[in-house]
Amino acid sequence: MQTFLEQLAASRDVKDVSGTKIFDSGLEGKTAGLMCVTHGNEQCSFRALEQMIGELQKLVRGKVIITVNNILAVEQDTRFIEEDFNRVFSPQRLSGTSVEAARARELLPVFDEMDIALDLHSVRSIPGSPPFTVMPGGTLEQKRLARELSVDYQVIFPRFVNGTGSTSDYFVGRNKACLTLESGYEPTVDIERMKNNIRRYLAYAGVIESVNIPPKEAEWLEL
Repeated sequence: MQTFLEQLAASRDVKDVSGTKIFDSGLEGKTAGLMCVTHGNEQCSFRALEQMIGELQKLVRGKVIITVNNILAVEQDTRFIEEDFNRVFSPQRLSGTSVEAARARELLPVFDEMDIALDLHSVRSIPGSPPFTVMPGGTLEQKRLARELSVDYQVIFPRFVNGTGSTSDYFVGRNKACLTLESGYEPTVDIERMKNNIRRYLAYAGVIESVNIPPKEAEWLEL
């Protein structure tokens, strides 16, 4: 029997691209993206989403697209195979020959279907790390979305559009909001808090009803 991770990785719902799963309300609305395992050893997103499948099947409008970004790295439970997937979204590196660059090119048409996105991460190197967001550019729409999430820190990188080569850079360069949500230290991620943040994001995108759980007041940092 396939695990939930294996089911997602094998799905080809969007543009016949592996590792893409779509939930469609059948009603007009935004398409909200949820990106998993941009780093292959940060797998808490699967635990959270597996527990939310019932909710994703009951959207009130619009669509949700889930992507398993770095499938090969997941299979080897490693951060990446040849280079950091979250650094390849620049013109120079997207044209490269690495496994990650090839996978990024494959996913671009899927990303282009999304109106807004949340890249689900965790922290592997700092025990006790609290949840925080990262937003290259710090655009108004990013900040609006960030205020809906319950994290300890909101981290803004003033440079954007290939400043870091992150998934968020790609979306900001197309005038779309995308945040990186670092949900805490991987072995001890608070899955309930992570699920509530996903719910707040989906409510902000308008695909589910509002969530009556106020977010924690966060400290804002600019790097």
